[in-house]
Amino acid sequence: MGPRKLTHEMRVAACVQTPHEVADLVLALALSGADLEAQVKELTRQLHQNSCNSKRPSRDGYEKRTPTSRRETSGNASGGQPGHSGAGPVSLSE
Repeated sequence: MGPRKLTHEMRVAACVQTPHEVADLVLALALSGADLEAQVKELTRQLHQNSCNSKRPSRDGYEKRTPTSRRETSGNASGGQPGHSGAGPVSLSE
C-alpha cells in the first residue's frame, strides 16, 4: 500500500478503526514522513549549490567559435624580399 494523503477526518476516523487499519495508517504516515525527509534533503542540497559546485553546463551551444581572420589576403608571399640577407640572430658557433 502506497502513501496516501491523510485528512483531518481520516485521522479522527482512525480512532475508531480496527488495529489493522490503524497499522496501515501508521505505515502511511511513516512513508509520507520519509518522503518529506527526502524532499528536505534534496532542497537543502540545492540551496547549498553555487556556480562552483553545481554541475557543468552542457556543451550544446557553449562551444567557442573557431577564430577566423577577417583580413583579406594580398596574394604576396610572406617573408622578406628575395635576395635580401636579413638581420637575424647572430650565431655563436662561428
